[in-house]
Amino acid sequence: MEKRLRARLRVCALRWLWCALVFTAAGGEASGQPANDDCAQAMAGFAIPPGGGTVAGTLAGATRDATGTTCPGNQSGADVYHTITPTITGSYTFETCGLAAWDTVLSVHTGCPASVANQLPQACSDDLCGAQSRVGSVLLIAGRTYIVRVGAYASASVVGPYSLLATFAARAPNDECGAGNPLLMLDVPVATGNQGASTTITIDPASLCGGFPGSGGGADIFYRFKPPTSGGYTVSTCGSAIDTVVSVHSGCPVGESNLVGCNDDGPGGLCSSNALNSLVYVTLTAGREYFVRVAGYRYPDASGAPRVGSLVVLVRRDPNAIVLGACCGGATGGPACEIRAADECSGVGGVYAGDDTSCAAGACGATGACCLGDGTCVVDSLTECAGVHQGASTTCAGVECPQPTGVCCVGAVCMLTLPGDCSSPGGPVGALWVGGSPCNSSILANAPCCRADFNKSGTVTVQDIFDFLNAWFAVSPFTHLAAPGIPTVQDIFDFLSVWFVSGC
Repeated sequence: MEKRLRARLRVCALRWLWCALVFTAAGGEASGQPANDDCAQAMAGFAIPPGGGTVAGTLAGATRDATGTTCPGNQSGADVYHTITPTITGSYTFETCGLAAWDTVLSVHTGCPASVANQLPQACSDDLCGAQSRVGSVLLIAGRTYIVRVGAYASASVVGPYSLLATFAARAPNDECGAGNPLLMLDVPVATGNQGASTTITIDPASLCGGFPGSGGGADIFYRFKPPTSGGYTVSTCGSAIDTVVSVHSGCPVGESNLVGCNDDGPGGLCSSNALNSLVYVTLTAGREYFVRVAGYRYPDASGAPRVGSLVVLVRRDPNAIVLGACCGGATGGPACEIRAADECSGVGGVYAGDDTSCAAGACGATGACCLGDGTCVVDSLTECAGVHQGASTTCAGVECPQPTGVCCVGAVCMLTLPGDCSSPGGPVGALWVGGSPCNSSILANAPCCRADFNKSGTVTVQDIFDFLNAWFAVSPFTHLAAPGIPTVQDIFDFLSVWFVSGC
């Protein structure tokens, strides 16, 4: 009976697939004039799928109705328009790279007519990939309708057909500067990434950060840092895989007015693994809250798309400043206390009590808050703390331990987020926080997410197939099994393979 039911389900799924292929292949007949020639016409149709995808069109016979963009140079060419209404808030990239045979210009707007006044920040691109364009890391809010303008560089340009590719990325959990940003701990490197990050600000002039056009940065994420003592500190992205820009600010929203320090391409090659990583020296005040902005370089210029990829963020006391403190145990093999520098203390096997601590204050035997690797806080002595000790007499009530990223299961997708960004009201609908182990790289493997349980009901049923197909037709990014993104027909086959062999 079960085999017969599964055989029937397989036939039904293939019928759904056939309908999907017919629906995907269907299209209107070409006409001599573009029907989306002006912005108001685009409002009535010509929509880009909310989860991203490719749409086609032509500028042959089009006129111009935009009043301007922030792109430099000659912007007098004809234009046409598309709309997009995201169902999930996230970062989007729009491009014609390799998809047009003529010089394109792209911009994203909130209304008609398209103008500088309603253009999204940094959302204009010309000549990013040869003569074509890419607008990257644009934050779009779920439920709002946006206008994507496809234009020609100049009125005399030879124009014709084009394709426009829109790509979605789930929003980075610390995409905006604010009180909820993760807290950086001294000497504790944080492995992260700016995938799905929008551009909060491009620091202008870029010379404040470096001597290159894109040194103002883009696709930025944010952290907080509270220095335990006043003095010199370094904030670096050494070990990151991409070209970075790092800056420190005294408040939010971040800007040039509260800039403490900024760097692009760390000084003196201090990031030996990648000369395009960043390292900035800053002087900070003890106990004050600062905001660290980590961004990608805007390549190849201020109007281009920023670098996106894996990052490492580390805050240290200025290594050029010799700071002393209480060193507990060490070579003496006991609780004895002596004053040493931090590196000297670790070199003799001791436990460093912190900068400017004194043996007379009983630093070695004092208890305080201890941040463990899983983000929890316990009260323990300095020498018995299995994590990062916060100092004598500190309590967990006044300490924020860094929260680790973990597994978040949404639909048929496994992704890494902070716990609050998976299950909070602003997180993805139907998300289930699992935490712990990283996502399995194989889409056919269920651990740690049960991909076949698409609706997260706790069991794998026929309803999961129907829910998956309904979401696939709605272009949900959580039906693209490899990661949140644009679903394809292959995802249907992949999901059915997972469902039929699932043991979860």
